[in-house]
Amino acid sequence: MTELLSDAEIARRVESIRDHVTTRIPVERARRKKRAWVVSGVVAAAVAVAGAALVIRASDDVIKYEVRCYESASLESDYGQMKSDLWVGENGDSGRGEVDPAVNCGDLWRMGLVGQPTPPANPNTANFEVPELVGCELANGMAAGFPRGDSTASATEFCNELGLAPCE
Repeated sequence: MTELLSDAEIARRVESIRDHVTTRIPVERARRKKRAWVVSGVVAAAVAVAGAALVIRASDDVIKYEVRCYESASLESDYGQMKSDLWVGENGDSGRGEVDPAVNCGDLWRMGLVGQPTPPANPNTANFEVPELVGCELANGMAAGFPRGDSTASATEFCNELGLAPCE
């Protein structure tokens, strides 16, 4: 698992790099402009490296109760997003069901809210064909559903080809 750095730790590391760079570069007048460019470049590189390693994890509520439904087997494709339904029990207790990408994304496909060029006038009465869906976990921990298409890969292989893990 990637270690997430706090803003304070990133700032401390950037300052350390800045101090190291500025003490190693002569401060002659002719080189001041060059030093500014070097310091800026080093700081930008440090921030880029820290940012590339930083993947912000979704909140527990988003991970448990939201799903992103893609129109094709690509993270670049259009998608719809939904939260699971709230429920109220007979004794008045309530809650929210955890998402299941195949079920929840199937509902969006059936209603024409995903996979159609334009949404239908009344999604509640629509009944579009639902492709076979595979559930994967996005890098932030959120569930996602992808249409399998012509792929014969297992769910694990399918998700791995997208750079993702399968939903558990």
